[in-house]
Amino acid sequence: MSYSKLQRHEMIAGYLFLLPSFLGFSVFIIFPVFFSLFLSFTEWNMISPMRFVGLQNFIRIFTEDEMFLRVLGNTFRYMLLVIPTGLTLALAWALALNRKLKGRIIFRSIFFLPVVISFAASGMVWSWLLNREFGLINYILGFFNIPLIGWLVDPQFSMLVASCDGPLLLPSIITHISKINIIKS
Repeated sequence: MSYSKLQRHEMIAGYLFLLPSFLGFSVFIIFPVFFSLFLSFTEWNMISPMRFVGLQNFIRIFTEDEMFLRVLGNTFRYMLLVIPTGLTLALAWALALNRKLKGRIIFRSIFFLPVVISFAASGMVWSWLLNREFGLINYILGFFNIPLIGWLVDPQFSMLVASCDGPLLLPSIITHISKINIIKS
């Protein structure tokens, strides 16, 4: 099958867009899996050189190590009992919350509360870290004789902070914006 010049360029662009994800997947998933598999056939304590032992590690685990079989049993028990039960209960909750039941709105609010609280707690922590007077980041920068920075009140830095980690810093930025007199009368 022959492709036109435009189709080839689009294919190359597509592969280039996939390249960062593929590299990340290779470095953080594929390489560790195969390296772990390779290490399972060796004896290595990271100090002395690697020594190939073949299946000796597997034979020792299944014949000599009593803890391994207990842990394997616990894993299978967890897999057979906890996961299906959790999925079934989650589906039941979802179906119940989708129906018009009495108290549904209150329950949804209570159920969603941990998400909101963790978002607010994150905002409080970032507010403390980035505070101009007593924030940890300015304290550390003070060791290098860098003047205090108003991370959340100075327009040039607040945009930088928001672009670095928007979802986590957004609550603190909103909190501090409410304290600033934006419209000067």
